[in-house]
Amino acid sequence: MIILSLLERDPAAVSRLLLSPPAGVEAVEVRLDAMKRVAPSSWFPGTTAAPRPVIAACRTPREGGSFRGSETRRRESLLTAARAGVAYVDVEMGSPMATSLTGFAPARVILSHHDRRRTPTAAKLHALYRRMSAVAGVAAVKIVTTANDPADVLEIRSLLKRVEGAKIPLIAFAMGAPGIPSRILALSWGSWATFVCLRGGMESAPGQLTLDEATNVFRVGEIDEETRLTGITGFPVGHSLSPIMHNAAFGRQGVNFRYLPFPAPKIDRVPELMRKLRIRGLSVTAPHKIAMAGRVRMLGPGVKRLGAINTVLNDGRRLFGFNTDALGLLGPLRRRIDPSGKTVVIAGAGGSARAIAVALREAEACVIICSRREKPGRALAKRIGGRYVAPRRISGETYDILVNATPAGMDGRSMPVPAAAVKGSLVADLVYSPVRTPLLGAALARGIATVSGLDVLLEQGVEQYALFTGREAPREAMRQALLDATSKVEA
Repeated sequence: MIILSLLERDPAAVSRLLLSPPAGVEAVEVRLDAMKRVAPSSWFPGTTAAPRPVIAACRTPREGGSFRGSETRRRESLLTAARAGVAYVDVEMGSPMATSLTGFAPARVILSHHDRRRTPTAAKLHALYRRMSAVAGVAAVKIVTTANDPADVLEIRSLLKRVEGAKIPLIAFAMGAPGIPSRILALSWGSWATFVCLRGGMESAPGQLTLDEATNVFRVGEIDEETRLTGITGFPVGHSLSPIMHNAAFGRQGVNFRYLPFPAPKIDRVPELMRKLRIRGLSVTAPHKIAMAGRVRMLGPGVKRLGAINTVLNDGRRLFGFNTDALGLLGPLRRRIDPSGKTVVIAGAGGSARAIAVALREAEACVIICSRREKPGRALAKRIGGRYVAPRRISGETYDILVNATPAGMDGRSMPVPAAAVKGSLVADLVYSPVRTPLLGAALARGIATVSGLDVLLEQGVEQYALFTGREAPREAMRQALLDATSKVEA
């Protein structure tokens, strides 16, 4: 069940959404603590008028909400909603209300527990479920933890497996960026429900998906035991358009694959996660491209000399590392200019910069490394037989091509090099959100040809799709998905 959680302040707006909920919504949670008026007459259209079950919740700041009144007043707000005809009320375990759930009849009670610090072991969570499900008057149990590591979601999966077939249904997933996969996979793991918000900026908890993401991008209700998982890992990855691109391609070809975000502040347990969730493959992004290369058993052809990977493949026994960064850039670049004999400045010295630098040297280009951190910049320049130049001095150099392989520009303001350094015949930027970065904007203003990060992302995605599925990628479907996504952002 997909539950839409509403943080709308205006009771009239809540009423309109209850009367006509968006497609894909199977129940609606109304957060009374967010509304300026909580009397049911101001927001609840009635049991017969609301086509989906309504859940009333009222959370305190300690529980992740904004209600600051007395417990007596909070209980009265929920009781009034129950008497008005809402299907469920949500009561937090440990609150005084949890001692007398039968008083909320005829509404049924979802008894909740939110751990806003960590994810305990599945055994501890199962013991908690048993205590909660034994409370008189409980109709469903909701256990939500906070994931600090991507492998924390394994505890959620194990918990759901332990309670499979139990009389009292369980809702379980993890909050926070590393917990996002558990929200996407919750229904397929046996959770009674997962929660979504109406749009970005209206999340009722960290890591919550939008309704569009749940129903159109990830199609959570169609994921089953046969679905092959792929995805992207790094930190952060919330800006990535790769899930939109790859899932559109899977949908076009009708293959039972999904591409999920696996945000990982640390890379240590990602290989374990891949094995235990049988993840077929992952795209690897900053800051883990170099570290991940040391955690795979085998490296693909030519990858060892790069020292960094951006793709990991799992064959069920071993993890293989590949790098499509160079192909991602060289394809679009060569359609505009032949790098042979040209002087190329690469801003950055991380995993992407390393792969691109090696590929450009093999294409017989002269390479200058320009990075804020001098030590890794000089090391990379020495590795490829190029030169290192500090950002403050790069404007004095003469070159043909400038490539940004740093995150600069993702904020819509910053530049990887001084404005005076934007020159030459072509400027390429690996950043694709926004599509027109400050660097590309400066290049276009000076009449310089450009390669956008979207071009590079598509080229990389085509190669990765083939590695993940063994099929030729539907390039046009992937390109159109990217264009549609960026047009929505820029509208």
